[in-house]
Amino acid sequence: MRALMKPAAWRAGLCVAIGMGCLLSCTSGGAPEANATAAAPSPLTSTLTIPPRAWVPRPLPTNGTGPIVYTRGTKHSRIVFDSKRGRMVIAGGDVLHPRIGNGNGNSTVWAIDLEQSNHWELLHDWCAGAGKLMPGTPDSVAWVYASKHDQAVMLPGFYFITQDNRWCPDAHEVADAVIYDFTDNEWKPVPFPTPANGWGGDIGGSFAVYDPLTDSVYRFRNGGLMEIFSMTGKTRSGYAGSRDDGGNRDQSAIDVQGRSIYRIGRDLRALLRYSIARGGIVDTIPLPSQWVSPPGDHETYLAFDPRNRVLLLPNVENFGGKVLGLGIFHVDTKTWEWENVSLVDGLLVRGNLFGFDEKNDVFFLGGGHPNEGALPPVTVFWLYRYR
Repeated sequence: MRALMKPAAWRAGLCVAIGMGCLLSCTSGGAPEANATAAAPSPLTSTLTIPPRAWVPRPLPTNGTGPIVYTRGTKHSRIVFDSKRGRMVIAGGDVLHPRIGNGNGNSTVWAIDLEQSNHWELLHDWCAGAGKLMPGTPDSVAWVYASKHDQAVMLPGFYFITQDNRWCPDAHEVADAVIYDFTDNEWKPVPFPTPANGWGGDIGGSFAVYDPLTDSVYRFRNGGLMEIFSMTGKTRSGYAGSRDDGGNRDQSAIDVQGRSIYRIGRDLRALLRYSIARGGIVDTIPLPSQWVSPPGDHETYLAFDPRNRVLLLPNVENFGGKVLGLGIFHVDTKTWEWENVSLVDGLLVRGNLFGFDEKNDVFFLGGGHPNEGALPPVTVFWLYRYR
């Protein structure tokens, strides 16, 4: 029988095992572990004014530029918050580029400062220069901002180069993990080795988080693993401790101060809490009864607001992005709120790209794929402020 948790995790609370070493439930019996060395959120100084508890639309460029194409939308893209510059940065996904590609994959990098305007800034066009490193048409990837290094880390996931889709013959396209360095806007090699069983492809792990205290990237991987990639040069993995072995299509979110990483466990209809300190899943928290599971190969979305200490879970129907409702989880009290979501000024609240902007204290929701149901064209993205 394989070990479910590290011994410390078992001592922390009550765990119940079933079958051949499968964890039914585990609870720490309290709030997330606090860490005195984790910095509290800085005071809010943003001039961005939007009403709380409301979905606010912002228009997309009508000329087809940007990471979310007007009327067409996108899917599989990922967004991070660049804390040094106070902006959101998008990479990967299926995006129709105006000059390159066929709508599968995306090698561009775009940024937006939500406080300033709706202007999208192209940080890196599709192709790198002659002989320069770049990811080979990334699609479904993990994308995190490593704040201690001012770099974004991209982990496969799926790159279309594995199907011989090469659009930049002069560049050095790879199907490996890469770093995007914001100091010079260049792609570079990662400092850690490939996992022993490879990156996992389209069914491995498509989301990740960065923890500045351990200076490591954490990725749930199908099969119940947690992979940990240290920015100082090591890679390790271990069984995360849950009978819900998924995680590939489920966005994870980190509470740095509470030393916890969260994701949805679809089979359990639960929110799973992974303790960084204990090295395993220590909480299995039932989801609201209103929550509807998406199709198996579609995604769930989750992001954390460290100022108000809430997780937001937009219940998205499928890659089309229609939001069926909004779950709000208070991590310190372990309580849920549920909000119904309706049309806003005749517009459908939709998206399949979700993240949190710490400078402006707003959640970002964008995208939506046109091939999923009879939905209207994608013409806006959305902002939501909890309080």
